[in-house]
Amino acid sequence: MGLEELQPGNTLRAKATAVAAFSKFLKGEEVEEEFVRKCIEADEKPSQEQKIIEHQAAVIKHLIENSKRQDARMDMLEAKINGDPIAATHKRNRQDEDAADVSEPKKKQRRGSATHLHATWFTWYAQEPRWYAGEPKQQRSKAKLLVAFMKLFLKDGFVLDDKSADYRDRVLEHGKRAEDAVLAYLKKEHGINSRGSSAVLKHLQGIHSAGSLNAMIQRHRRLLQTPAIQDPAPGYTQDVLEEVSK
Repeated sequence: MGLEELQPGNTLRAKATAVAAFSKFLKGEEVEEEFVRKCIEADEKPSQEQKIIEHQAAVIKHLIENSKRQDARMDMLEAKINGDPIAATHKRNRQDEDAADVSEPKKKQRRGSATHLHATWFTWYAQEPRWYAGEPKQQRSKAKLLVAFMKLFLKDGFVLDDKSADYRDRVLEHGKRAEDAVLAYLKKEHGINSRGSSAVLKHLQGIHSAGSLNAMIQRHRRLLQTPAIQDPAPGYTQDVLEEVSK
């Protein structure tokens, strides 16, 4: 007769027989039933030490989650203050997607906000893998061409050292300078107010085809031969624009 007789479904007689046999076994071993009961309760109830460990684990988990939320808020705050192109673009995309979910049917959701020129520049130079290496060929080609156009508007050249500690800051600084110059040129010379990378690229391609950027291309090529331009990008990406006969 074993303890399995105590399982639910067995008759009261079978259970009573099992209890009696177990009591007899305890007496034979000179073990008191009260001692056995306390041992069973000790196994079922967590010890004070176990309670402390579980409490500490819960506190640590709470602190980690709270820290993650604080880090996320700090990232958003820094993005607003510093104009971080990557974080800001992601945040705007999420906001646009949420707004589309609420206000428009699924099939008519509008696209995320346009990517600014300095964000494309920053991604090209500073985001791994560099030079849009992990992106589709068409997207990589468009980014290379837009960055090439932007370089034309840095009339004094630019210096980027990808080994320096402030490399990403310098990338962003030159990207914003180039963006400001491009947008000012489009508005002043052509009455164009577009600001997104895709739209601006189309306008610049049209202007280039008309031969209106020839002087800038010539100046950029001269600067390439001097220390005024120190570009860490691969050589095949640095001089991709040709002069166009008018």
